[in-house]
Amino acid sequence: MLLADGCEYGQGFLFSRPLSGARIPEYIRRSHLSLVDWESAAN
Repeated sequence: MLLADGCEYGQGFLFSRPLSGARIPEYIRRSHLSLVDWESAAN
């Protein structure tokens, strides 16, 4: 997701401690986070 938005680096503990890429989908499913389509949200 970050790479698709042009982000090559990520930093911080706002949502979670560092996770491997393989664990991110599971984390998102188990958390209360939702993915936002920012292009649709802007219209």
